Amino acid sequence: MAAQYHSLFTEKGLELLRESIQNGTKLGITHMSFGDGAGSVPTPNAAFIAMVNEVYRIPLNRLAPSKDNPNWLEADGVIPSSVGGFNIREVGLWAGNVMVAYANYPPTYKPSGDQGTAQIKTIRIVLQIDNTANFELKIDASIVMATLQAVDEAKHSAIQYADDTKVHVLDFLAELSDIPAWDGRVVYVKAVKVGQKFGGGYFKFSKFNELEPDDFIVIATPDGRWVKQQTIFTVDDFGAFGDDSTDDSIAFNTYAESPYTGINILLGKRKAVYVISKQVDCKGKGIIGHGFSKQSGAFYDHTSIKVKDADFSNANPIYHNRAFINVGAEIRDLQLKCDVKTIDGLQVGGYNTTISNINFTNFYNQIYVDGATVSFRVSDLMSIGCGNAGVFVADNANNQSTTAYFDRCSWQWGENAILFSKEVYGSSFKNIIAEYMNGCLKAKVFSSCIFDNIWCEQTKDGVAKDWLINTMNQQSFNNTYNNLYIRTPWLDRTNPTDIANGDNSGGVSISKSAMAINGPTGAKALYKINGIGTRHADWFGSSNNPVSLRKLSISSQPKAIGSNYITPVVIEAPNGALWYKNDSDTDFTPVTKRTLIGASSDGLSAFYGVDIYTKTQKKWTTSDHNSGSIGQFLAPLMLTYDATWANQQNNAGWVISKESTGIYLLQRSASNVSPMSNPNIIVGGMTLGNKKGSGGAVNYSLQYIDTYGGSWNSYSECSGVKIFFRDQAGALVDVFRFTVMFTLTSGFS
Repeated sequence: MAAQYHSLFTEKGLELLRESIQNGTKLGITHMSFGDGAGSVPTPNAAFIAMVNEVYRIPLNRLAPSKDNPNWLEADGVIPSSVGGFNIREVGLWAGNVMVAYANYPPTYKPSGDQGTAQIKTIRIVLQIDNTANFELKIDASIVMATLQAVDEAKHSAIQYADDTKVHVLDFLAELSDIPAWDGRVVYVKAVKVGQKFGGGYFKFSKFNELEPDDFIVIATPDGRWVKQQTIFTVDDFGAFGDDSTDDSIAFNTYAESPYTGINILLGKRKAVYVISKQVDCKGKGIIGHGFSKQSGAFYDHTSIKVKDADFSNANPIYHNRAFINVGAEIRDLQLKCDVKTIDGLQVGGYNTTISNINFTNFYNQIYVDGATVSFRVSDLMSIGCGNAGVFVADNANNQSTTAYFDRCSWQWGENAILFSKEVYGSSFKNIIAEYMNGCLKAKVFSSCIFDNIWCEQTKDGVAKDWLINTMNQQSFNNTYNNLYIRTPWLDRTNPTDIANGDNSGGVSISKSAMAINGPTGAKALYKINGIGTRHADWFGSSNNPVSLRKLSISSQPKAIGSNYITPVVIEAPNGALWYKNDSDTDFTPVTKRTLIGASSDGLSAFYGVDIYTKTQKKWTTSDHNSGSIGQFLAPLMLTYDATWANQQNNAGWVISKESTGIYLLQRSASNVSPMSNPNIIVGGMTLGNKKGSGGAVNYSLQYIDTYGGSWNSYSECSGVKIFFRDQAGALVDVFRFTVMFTLTSGFS
């Protein structure tokens, strides 16, 4: 009984076999076909000349005698993984158009590649040959050998391809020059330099790449370029060791010069201490690390930059003795430490710079700003042990600093927290801590600035110091002070309840349930729970001179401390009633009050009107206004000019004289007569020709006479006035008689 699944020669196949034996020709079996049997497994029949239902045909992959039985001929066909979607129930072997052999096959489904179970299918047919020796002579050996050779070549090709395309591993970059390079080849480099364990990566060779080489990211060869296959780089990619001993300055500088590293220098994401022993020029690139930790040696060892005591000199004074120069717009997440306090840390520009989450120790200036500040932001900064300043704004271009914003910053055990060499305007200082410092905030001028939540506790040497210093005394104004915690020995010139002094800070201060509006030159308006008043500096009102420009009309002080000037009016209302200090409710003793109405003839002392009053009556005396008295009065003055008078009128030291035709002078008769200040002058009673007048019309105009060059423009002050008379035709004409009425402001400057 025949096996269920078997193969046989077809009648046509046997004819070809006999011809090959008789004629000594090759059998010529070249292809294998597959069919689905039209839905059922066929029974092999020698009379078949074709498949029941052929679905696929391929060249033979192998045709050879079996190693197990020399009477067997093995034919192998391989269906690739991409071909499928059909059932296999029958197999045929072909020599040209003749089906030489036929076999039925156990039903098997061959999926295609897009059906999710792609596979390569190999099918073998075994034919039994009675005359093996004859068959061995007549088999188409060229086809068999060709097939075997192709397989062998494919095998060798696959081996060669795998060898060529596998990723070779190199220990360091220099080894790239020792290996063959072809387009598309990829190698892996463990480290940049010998002895390193970091900075490696994949490099791909490009024959046609023309990128500028930097010897780290792009490496040039005579035939092309090795290009590192990543987009984010750190200083480790440029050979930084980070071992707390090897100088990494070259790696930082090379990083800054590379055209492939972006706008910031990035530290490696690992435990590393980068040592800097030479000046690093950042070329406008910022510096970004990986965090801010507690300020101790153990935490600095996690990740930090350590600047050694070395030569950081530079011919340009802006860059001299500074570790990092030309640092870009963003600096964050860093820890920096210096071995000595004689070297500056970071040199930055003052325009649009952002510094955040950064920790400094022991630099002379932790941050050196070479220009004035504009939109300059510093936040979450910790500074320990600065030799001069945590932030020093040098302002080398001699500009005014503006819009500097400091927030959540702490300075300890150093000299100055923030030091401006010039003025600063429109800036804010919030959430500031200064402990064991010799200075907190210092500038020539602070104006229109905000100081909020300032904590000052202990000075470095225990000596009392101002937390806010204007190097141009008394030039702080338009500022706001709030939530200040200034502990002894720190001095607070902004305290609303303190009497201002020579170091007064101008602006609005709010503290201890009080608010004060401080003038920049010693005056203060105080608002507190029990009343409103004014206060002033020790020197404010330097004498009891009633014409002093430094007087205050209303004050809670009877007189300025340190001076002899008595405040004209003192208001205190402890019982809710308004009363004159030092006057009791029952005392009706007359009190003499003086009213300043002018100045005496010497121009130096006051001229008073006397006011004697009691609680029940009040009487005013008259004041002497006769023309013989020399002085400057609040009342209007009048002078008349008459052409026939040999001696013109003199009123309070003022006279009228003729200069030339139509031009008359109203001026002081002596230099000790006070000059005019903002005078009001009216000319009237003008007659022409004679005492009766001629009936002619005349107009007048005025020209003020300066007391000295430029005084009128500067002070609105003059020593007299020229009066010009013109007829209707505009010609200067003499006036027989006219009167001038004018007023003068009392007091001397």
